[in-house]
Amino acid sequence: MTTSCLRNARVPSMSSVLVRLRPHIAFAALLALALMVRVPLLTQLGYTPDLNLHKAWGQALFEDGLERVTEMPNSPVNYFPNYALPLYLFKGIYAFFTSVLHGSDPTGSILLTVLLKLPATFADLVCGLLLYLWSARWVSGKRRLIAPALYLLNPGVIFDSAVWGQIDGLHATLVFAAFMLWFAGKKTGAWVVFVAALMTKVHSVVFLPLILALALFDDGVRGFVRRRLPAIIAVFSIAVLPYLLALGPARLLLGSAGSVSKYPFLTLNAFNIWWPFARIVGGLARDDQGPFPMVYVGFAVFAFAAILILDSWRRDRSEKRTIIAAALIAFAFYMFPTEIHERYLFPFFPFAALVAAWDPRWRKIVPVLAIGFLVDLFFASEAVIFPTAPIQLRDVMQVVDPWFLVNLICFFALLAPYLENRPRQIEIGSPSPAVGRDPAYLDFQVAERDTLPDASVRK
Repeated sequence: MTTSCLRNARVPSMSSVLVRLRPHIAFAALLALALMVRVPLLTQLGYTPDLNLHKAWGQALFEDGLERVTEMPNSPVNYFPNYALPLYLFKGIYAFFTSVLHGSDPTGSILLTVLLKLPATFADLVCGLLLYLWSARWVSGKRRLIAPALYLLNPGVIFDSAVWGQIDGLHATLVFAAFMLWFAGKKTGAWVVFVAALMTKVHSVVFLPLILALALFDDGVRGFVRRRLPAIIAVFSIAVLPYLLALGPARLLLGSAGSVSKYPFLTLNAFNIWWPFARIVGGLARDDQGPFPMVYVGFAVFAFAAILILDSWRRDRSEKRTIIAAALIAFAFYMFPTEIHERYLFPFFPFAALVAAWDPRWRKIVPVLAIGFLVDLFFASEAVIFPTAPIQLRDVMQVVDPWFLVNLICFFALLAPYLENRPRQIEIGSPSPAVGRDPAYLDFQVAERDTLPDASVRK
């Protein structure tokens, strides 16, 4: 019996194996290209004000511990607290190499610069892999390369991580991974990763209402408290414990609260709705003065946009709609509040690239926003990174000024179809099914639809 089964078993041909492996080979080539583009940029000095601060923080951490570093100007409590660990490790690695090589100049070392750029650069490559894996839920073949290509070859993403040397790619990847884990059914793991994102950069909090709503709809309040909250508290406690021991709760809270309104200006180079007002006033216009401080106006506009997005999502909590909601919330956070830096659009791009895998509208708009993101980053950093460039963007403001309007048009071009398409509610098990169990949903731009038995649809 066994012999006949083996004799009749079909051995896949070499051509069928190659066809099956072709997308993976193409993705490996894309990943190699993304790495090749980034490696030469890692040795550039980057945005030295930020990188020199990170180097100084790392040195203080390595030599004196947390208590010493929090007394420094621009303390890394701004990145509290997980980023302290890479800084400590990289400074230790650098100290080892310099002792072996008898080197010096800890703030100007190319080695230390490369080490500081590695976390975000590595996170970008990991995010590309996650996009390739997650997009297989809806597309196949060559179309699986759309999402990772839009992200890995995004010029703004490359510039932020490999040239500037910032860590936006790190927390953006953690947030993206948290939502991916949620829909893979690893819900406690999703919360662990999301808390890690919060601990890496506090701006991840803008995604908290969405992932919390997912949890409450799926688990209920009691289920959330019983199944998820213990892991959240445990991870948070482990991350914060070293700071609590070194500083005490009062200093820790005061330092963290002080970092929220550290730059009270209408916009910090972000091409958002406050850009024209800042241009009219000139310079860094404050947002905390007058009878109606603009900081509250900006927050109110963002809150209204977020509520609108979440209300539409509440009507259909399918996987696709959740991904689009996350992208739109990230975009709204860049466009409407005051005190926004040019880099705060970064978390939008992983979610947007994934949506672009199945939606042609997003496929056209995301590259436009990527170019604008690069222009924004370049405008904010060119005086430091490229001081000898013959032409500075600040000398040709007619190229820079229209981008806030382009961004605003793109935001509403993406928001409008999302609000218009409100599929009827589907009830099939949990409202937010795991991968492989997604409910029927109304595609926005794609013709194909999942099918379900008639009994599963509430008329």
